[in-house]
Amino acid sequence: MTARKVNRDSRAVFELEVMHLAREHGLKTDSVPTSAPATLGNGGVQITPTFSDQPWNSQCDGQHALPAWLVTALDGH
Repeated sequence: MTARKVNRDSRAVFELEVMHLAREHGLKTDSVPTSAPATLGNGGVQITPTFSDQPWNSQCDGQHALPAWLVTALDGH
């Protein structure tokens, strides 16, 4: 198995974990394929927070902490 496939597979598993965690907190989630139109992002996870109709598109790569901009955007939610 190539390193590229291992990275892709581990990213897919992490994206599923993120989606399950978001759903546990009542958020709507969708998986966005890499072949999706540019308006949906270029693959990853789409999360729609309860306080907004605007979904967030993100690719998940297993960082150790949430980015500061996301912590600020969540503002305690």
